This record gives sequence, C-alpha cells and structure tokens, in this order.
Amino acid sequence: MLNVSAEVRDAIISGQTENTLIIRVFNDLGYDTITEENIASESMELRQTICDTEKLTFGGAVASEFSIKLIGTENLTFAESELVNNVLLLEGKRIEVILYQQYIGGDIYPSMTLYPSPTLYPGGAINYNNWVLFYGTVKSCERDVNDERLFTLTAYDPINTLQKLNVNRKLRKKMINDQATVNELLALATNGISYDISEYRSSLLAFQFRNYAWEDEKRDDSNKTKLYAQQLLRLVGEVNSGYTFYRPSDRKIHFTYIGSSVCGTEEYKVFESMQTDFKTSQNYVGMLFPYAGEISDRGQSGWGKKTGYFVMSGSSETFTEVDDNFSELVEAQAYDMSGNILAWDYSNSSGGGQTDLTKVRAIFTQQVGDGSTTGIDTETDYVPMALTVDGRPWVEVGDVVIVKRPARNIYGEFLDENGNTTENFEDAKMLEYKTRVLSRTLKGIKALTDIIEAKGMTQKHGI
Repeated sequence: MLNVSAEVRDAIISGQTENTLIIRVFNDLGYDTITEENIASESMELRQTICDTEKLTFGGAVASEFSIKLIGTENLTFAESELVNNVLLLEGKRIEVILYQQYIGGDIYPSMTLYPSPTLYPGGAINYNNWVLFYGTVKSCERDVNDERLFTLTAYDPINTLQKLNVNRKLRKKMINDQATVNELLALATNGISYDISEYRSSLLAFQFRNYAWEDEKRDDSNKTKLYAQQLLRLVGEVNSGYTFYRPSDRKIHFTYIGSSVCGTEEYKVFESMQTDFKTSQNYVGMLFPYAGEISDRGQSGWGKKTGYFVMSGSSETFTEVDDNFSELVEAQAYDMSGNILAWDYSNSSGGGQTDLTKVRAIFTQQVGDGSTTGIDTETDYVPMALTVDGRPWVEVGDVVIVKRPARNIYGEFLDENGNTTENFEDAKMLEYKTRVLSRTLKGIKALTDIIEAKGMTQKHGI
C-alpha cells in the first residue's frame, strides 16, 4: 500500500472535488504531455493482478495493463503516419500516467484569524495530491474502426519486457557455480529493473536453489529447458510464498506476502456491489514438490522426475512419494509446487528414509506468528469475493480489504448488537468481512471505480 496519511486519506474519500489525468510520453529530449483535451471521458482502465486463478497461488509477476481512449484534435492527433501535422506517435514509447486529485480539507473559512480575501473564499481549504498510476511501454495505439478521431492506447508495465528474455543458460551457470541465491536469481530475472532484497523472506536468502535434474536436462537437450525471466521472477516469488508486482510510483519491483510491511489494510463502509457466498477460503494442507532419489542415482532413467508430498505439524513431519496409489483427496488439499524447478529437493525414498529435505522444509515452514507449523504460509483466512467500490489510488495488489455491512434479518431490517430490529443505520451491528486484493481493475477518471477480486480454494465453512 502506498503511504498516505489518515488525514489526507479521509479528506479525499469524503471531500474530493476534482480528478485530472495526464499522460507523459517520454522522448530523447524530455516528454510530451497528453491532457484531458485529447482523452475520452472516463475511458481509463488499469488492470493489475497477482493471482487470477481459481485456486490461490503464489508468485505474481504479472504485468499491469493500462488502456485509454484518445481523441485526435487539430492541435494533436495520433495517426500512424509522421506526415500528418501535430502527430504524436505512441507505439513503443514509454509513458507515465499521473492522476491529480483536488480535494477539500483543512481549516474552514472564515475563522477567528482568517477572513475572505481576493484569494481566500468561504469553505474548506483546497488541497492537492497526485498519484502515479502507471509507468510502462505502449504496445499499440489503434484507430477506432467506427470513428477516425478515436484511438485506443494499450500499454504494459516493465514486467512485460521480461516475458521473452530467455535466461536458462545463465540460470544453469549460476546453479552449478553456487550462485543461485534469491538475490542472484532476482538480479537475473529482473534484468536491470530495481528491486529491494529486504522485502523477501530472510529465512531463504542464504539458500542455493540448485536443481541437478534440471541441469542435466538442460545439458542433454537445451530446447526442453527454455525459461524466461518473467517465469523465473514468478518462481522466486512462489518459493517465498508471496507475490511480485511492479510499483510505478518508484519504478521498482516489489515483493509482498501476508504480514509484510509492503501490504496494508483498507476499510470500506460503502460499496456498489459485493458478490460472495460469505465463506472463508480453505487452508492448504501439505505441499507437492519436485524431487529426485538419492544423488547416487543421478543420470539414471526417471531420476529427478518424481513428485513428493510434504507436511509438518509442530515437530512432526511426513514425506510421501506421489504415485498412482496416493490419495486424490490429500493431493487436492495440498499446495502444488511440483512445477517449480527452484523447489526441487532430493530424498532416498527406499524404506522411507530421508537424505535431504532441507529446502522443502524451509519453504514449508515460512510462518508469520508463533512459529507453529500446520501448513505453508497461505494466510487463507479471507472471503473470496468480487467487490466494486470507489477507487482509491493508494490501494495496491496484495493489500487486505475490510468490508463492513449492517446486519439485517430476513426482511431486510437492520439489527443492533442484541439482535433487535432498529430503524437507524447508525445503531445497526456492523459485520466485517476480510478479503485480499488479488486482482483489481481501476476504471474512470472523474469518477474512479475499483473492481477488487479475490479467488480462493474450495471454501469450507461459513462465517
């Protein structure tokens, strides 16, 4: 969550008067500015996500998508040809989208010491705040087929540039040279984009994420082991049981997990719509991970192609190979990290003996709180829902959201703390529902609307 004081936050929510959007288009000499004269009313849409799958999964590293409709005028148009006067070519250009908010706050005038003047009027003080909503590269700017004056601009943040950068050779080199720590892997995956290593789990920073099986496969047939920087960034986020995303205001990649200082909590007492069945998402029990047999078996057929099941409860732990006889119910309740090459470990499965599960144990035991180990750190005590609320630019993916709504009976009447009906909204008992911003779509300009979504596992109990 972006830093904002409670005073500014409350003033913007209750006393906002005007939003103004501009788009900066960078060039070699500085930047050009697109103002609202060339922006179609309420046409902005910003889509950000860290998890949009049906089950809660870690990793993130999904590029944000920004789109807006532009209007060509005599002073500025966006035609595809440079032969047109006053044209601004946008495809491939870096842009920055800034929202200026003007709101009422502070002292009310006149007062005992301040009186109306040519520059001071009765009412609240006018304050200003600005937010960088997006920074990235324009993918396309296409003319509307029905109106030649309209253009649809689509852009993605810098994570999108990592999706075609093949890093498998460099990754293997780091692995075999014991240079595959979280910091080294991030340096490889981010390709020069700034990040903060202190945001990642300290318990895993010293690990060498080596995968002998993947190294052998890469050596034998490199075409089977293509891995792109964006994928590697997601894999690092997943073994850290959190989410990677790009913050445009400081132009850095950030990592958040539940309980980290990066995420915050936002409360909503008013909402446009809320779709949910009011059930809490189910915790994962156990973890599936890729593993091999004993290191002495290296090079043999099938070595390194196994899937293991690992679970801890206190000091007790269980390791089982997943085969045709493995329980489908247990498998369905486990977090599936079997496709993550960084989570690879090895074990001697003969006789149930364990050679080394150090890495998997460390991944599994990432807990926030008293250290009790009953599952990987999923923090799934949230209500999966789709929530439409007023847009608040300081809210980010990964944040916790508290939704409050009055208690009602079957007739829709308000209920107080004692369960009695009341006609006054202020006297009604307020029910709280916690969810998480796993995906959000910010729409509009003058009237900002946020669509917040959080999917989850099979839900197991009502609230």
